[in-house]
Formats: sequence, structure tokens, C-alpha cells
Amino acid sequence: MLCASLLRSAGARVARAGAPILASTVVASSSALCAGSAGAAPRRAMSGEAASGGGSKLWGGRFTGKTDPHMEKFNASIGFDQRMADVDVTGSQAYARALQSAGLITEAEAKSLVDGLETVRGEWADGSFVVVDATDEDIHTANERRL
Repeated sequence: MLCASLLRSAGARVARAGAPILASTVVASSSALCAGSAGAAPRRAMSGEAASGGGSKLWGGRFTGKTDPHMEKFNASIGFDQRMADVDVTGSQAYARALQSAGLITEAEAKSLVDGLETVRGEWADGSFVVVDATDEDIHTANERRL
């Protein structure tokens, strides 16, 4: 699975390539992307758990307090866009390969990402992917979290 050190390493290379804002985003995302990836089995989290420390939204650091349940319901598209899981994985794999081609991540890092995404694709295909209500607002955030 993807680990925080891989993302920090990629962030450093992005910074050296002259994209410090993207680099800080990559590094800041590492803890969110790698949370729970230490082999623990996924589970279904309850709504509101993110606000109490059980999960985090990509934009969650910008606000304090709980998200209004009406806003969560309005903002969530995961129920509709699960059908796009396969194409989202394909696009993310292509992006990982492009980052490798540009020299921003190593071949081994690209392989780790592509292989991890293939595992995510398999979970969607066989029905074992578990949506986490507190954080999976859309298909891409769900796939990133699982990766």
C-alpha cells in the first residue's frame, strides 16, 4: 500500500521541479491518504465520525466544528458515482504513469500506485469495497482513501 514516506518523497521531487504549492499539497495529503493503510480491514464508518476524529475530509482542515448534516447530504455524490469507479482508477493509474514519465516519482513508486489502484479496482468489481460515510464524498476521494 501507499505510505506517507512515498508521498513525502514525491512532494520533495515536485518542489525541486519548481511546483512548491503542488508539493505542499502532496505532503499535506500524505497523512490522509495513508491513514488506516497499515493492514487494518476496512469498515463502514458512521456519518459525523469525521468531525469527532474518526476520519477526515479533504477540505476538513479549513473549518472547525461539525459539518451540518444537510451539507453532507447535499455534497455527497458517492451514491451516484460509484458506477465510475473503473474509469476513476484508470485515470489515476494514467496520472501515476505520467508523474513517473515526468521524473516526479520513481518507476517503483509508480508501480506501487498502479498496483494499489488495481487492488482498489478489484474490490469495486467483486463488491468488497467498503464506502466510509464520514469521508467518501465522491468516487475519487473513496479510491484515494482506500489506496
